[in-house]
Amino acid sequence: MSEYERSTRGQVLTPARIIAAICVILPFVAVLYVPIYDKDESELGGFPFFFWWQLLWVAVTAGLMGLAYYVVRREELARKAASGAGNVAVPDAVQDTAPDAVADADTQNAEEGDAE
Repeated sequence: MSEYERSTRGQVLTPARIIAAICVILPFVAVLYVPIYDKDESELGGFPFFFWWQLLWVAVTAGLMGLAYYVVRREELARKAASGAGNVAVPDAVQDTAPDAVADADTQNAEEGDAE
């Protein structure tokens, strides 16, 4: 990353990135903190609570990762729109000559096809 990109990048720690970080860290804490699911007597549908807890977090993690992606992507798009990085102006001279050049090339190709 060049110095110019770093200087115009904007604030690194934003509310959207904090939300995304929480969405990424929460599943690790919920699955790795053993006292939450270290129970012998708890069962759901005949299965130990541990299995239900792990399976639940598979679905919850997928949702949280999707939310994190959505929040960060929306922030990046808003930042690009605000900086005008997505707006590339094409000079009038290029816009005016481009259709004529295509039409001339098509005409020339058609004439070459008739000559054969």
